[in-house]
Amino acid sequence: MIKGLLVIQQGGIPVYSFMQEKTTDEQELFISSFVTAIQSFAKMVMSREEDGVLRVVMPHAVFVFRILTLHNEKQKDVQYCFALLADSEKKGEDLPEMLEYLMVCFLAHESGRFNKELRKTSQDLVVYKAFDEFMKGFLRSDWKTVRKKVRPAPASILQGILNELRNYMPIEQIVTLHPKIQRLGPSYAWLSDDIPAGEEENLMKKIGQELGQTYGKGVYESLVDGIRKRLSTSSSPRD
Repeated sequence: MIKGLLVIQQGGIPVYSFMQEKTTDEQELFISSFVTAIQSFAKMVMSREEDGVLRVVMPHAVFVFRILTLHNEKQKDVQYCFALLADSEKKGEDLPEMLEYLMVCFLAHESGRFNKELRKTSQDLVVYKAFDEFMKGFLRSDWKTVRKKVRPAPASILQGILNELRNYMPIEQIVTLHPKIQRLGPSYAWLSDDIPAGEEENLMKKIGQELGQTYGKGVYESLVDGIRKRLSTSSSPRD
């Protein structure tokens, strides 16, 4: 059973937390501080898995987390730790994939608003509470159904394309398309920063050419058309 999701900014500042069970502010701060401590410890002494997941197993809980680096308006790196908590009975088999999916959904929430706020290192933490309803819907849903049938809402045309590329090329190939594309896990990639309109156009054209060469004419156009239609839809996992 999933216990909660936390997003922690570098320095240990809690940005977002959703706990399945009611907790006090003091308990949430303790959990955030604890995960931050694990993060620091893990970066020093634990080896990363191939997909970049860090996992800590405790007697009554499992923590799985990833580090995400974004660039703020001054082009400086801003790191966030996304942590998923679950009962120890879960053993973590699906947790890395769940966390990767939730990261994409969180960053893209409200048409990419959260992604922009994180890059600004926004201190208005109330804005992120809008993700609570998504988490409630996610926890009510069957993960096997979600992973097969429910795609994350696109934050933009380009990010929507990057989300869909997981079905056409390996993540190792996707991250070579542009220096600002970073790997979130074994499937999804994310832009660490906005890129100029002309550069974005060239990147999309490059993706179109590669898909055309491999899968034939019309695949890219169909992909983009579908993303345009989905940009106006809700990000709920029940959509």
